[in-house]
Amino acid sequence: MSTPAQQLREFVRLIADDDFTVSILVVVVVGCFFAFGLGAPDDLVGGILVLGLVTAVVEAWMRAGNRK
Repeated sequence: MSTPAQQLREFVRLIADDDFTVSILVVVVVGCFFAFGLGAPDDLVGGILVLGLVTAVVEAWMRAGNRK
C-alpha cells in the first residue's frame, strides 16, 4: 500500500511529465491573475481555477493512458 507522500509524488510526476498539461496550468494561472487584476469576483476566479486544474489533471490522465 502506498503512502500519501508516494501518491502525491506520483500525481506531481504525472502532471509535470507532460508539457501540454503544464501549459494548461500556466494559462489558467495567468488568466486568474488577470481576472483578479481586473476586479473579477472571487467565486468566478475560483471556478476558473478549479475548472483549469480539473482539465489539466484529466488531460494528463488521458495522455498517460494512451502511452501504455
